Amino acid sequence: MNDKYVEDFDNNIIKDSLIKKVITKGDTESYDKLFEIYNLSGHEKEWCYYAYIMANDFDYGEADLDLYYILRKNPESDVKTNKLANYYLLKAYEKGIKSAAFEVQERFDKSMPVPTADDYLKGIYNNR
Repeated sequence: MNDKYVEDFDNNIIKDSLIKKVITKGDTESYDKLFEIYNLSGHEKEWCYYAYIMANDFDYGEADLDLYYILRKNPESDVKTNKLANYYLLKAYEKGIKSAAFEVQERFDKSMPVPTADDYLKGIYNNR
């Protein structure tokens, strides 16, 4: 934890201003600042909501990758969450997020073509 970010997290004026820009405008600069505040102050679990908003409402690839990392923190035995993490990883990969390419190579069979995020999601629902 970083004391500066703990102070920023506790400062509702700063935090609320950034939150408003993120959820109403999809402001990526505010998202990145808010990411630092939450993650470097020890509140990374609470970050998922804002990543979800940016990924799904504003189509922000970095948020897709953030969701992947958040969801991957769950135990490997949680198969459903693991598959959902893969879906967000594939979305980030499709949007050209460079660090997603490395993760895709690690997570998916190299002898098979990488599925699209939509095809992967359909597979999740078809294989319940």
